[in-house]
Amino acid sequence: MRTRQHAKRRWGLALSVLLCCAAVVFALASVGRLDQSATEEQMAQLKRDILHAAVTCYAIEGRYPPTLGYLCDSYGVRVDNSRFIVTYDVMGGNIMPTVAVLRRGVWK
Repeated sequence: MRTRQHAKRRWGLALSVLLCCAAVVFALASVGRLDQSATEEQMAQLKRDILHAAVTCYAIEGRYPPTLGYLCDSYGVRVDNSRFIVTYDVMGGNIMPTVAVLRRGVWK
């Protein structure tokens, strides 16, 4: 009788430990997804900010800015180069530049 109760307790303890481990794994996975989602939103916002500043420059100066550095210096665009890689391709002063924002260190 006592052995049967011990076995039930062990199974109950093992099940409790397993459920706790599953909860921890689920919580860590959720945090990772939230971080990824926040980073993607920051990338999209940075691209919108750069394009908005480029259009503002075009409206004021009559041409799109020649470089991303010009936008940063003259129009207050801030790029966190430790987190993002930004490509800014200009075809001409009267053609909207092409902008791409990539997350640094993640290649898929």
